Amino acid sequence: MAAPSGTTWGSTVGSKGRIGLYTSLSSTNTETTLTVQIWFWSKYSVSDSNNKLYYDNLASSGKASTSKGEVSINTTVATGSGWSTSNQKKLKTYTKTYDRTTSAQTRYLYAKLSGIDVVGGTMSVSKTVSIPKLPTYTIKYNANGGSSTPDDQTKYYGKAITLAKAISRTGYTFQGWGTSASDTS
Repeated sequence: MAAPSGTTWGSTVGSKGRIGLYTSLSSTNTETTLTVQIWFWSKYSVSDSNNKLYYDNLASSGKASTSKGEVSINTTVATGSGWSTSNQKKLKTYTKTYDRTTSAQTRYLYAKLSGIDVVGGTMSVSKTVSIPKLPTYTIKYNANGGSSTPDDQTKYYGKAITLAKAISRTGYTFQGWGTSASDTS
């Protein structure tokens, strides 16, 4: 199985291997789910166990320091001069759901893989993703002949908002804001 298009690959280590991160986001109006896949890719065949995987999903810059256990790797393409996608192996998948807020949230993703004898070094990769803010709507006021039209307001999906104060218009009593100039409800 080949890594999905859009996978971010770390630097090649020992001219033989690297790891990658594939991310996908799915959102509703109030939540966003982040799915992260960690991939290994070797230039030649690898059959190795007891490799240590580290992964962190952080709110600020950092590094991969949380152990996620050991992984075994077995790839089979041993010849050729290029990187065969047959030698890509998905190591782990992590999913986390975030509540969307009034600001976008940046997540810093880090993965590290060590202990693969044929590669001879520690491979790492990092990527940032943005969890979108809540959808917004603009409330535009029309004084409908009254004075002092209020400024526009931003309304966030699912969040309460206090509408602008009443306006004055000679000969009329303010009954509240409507959704059209002819609203009488």
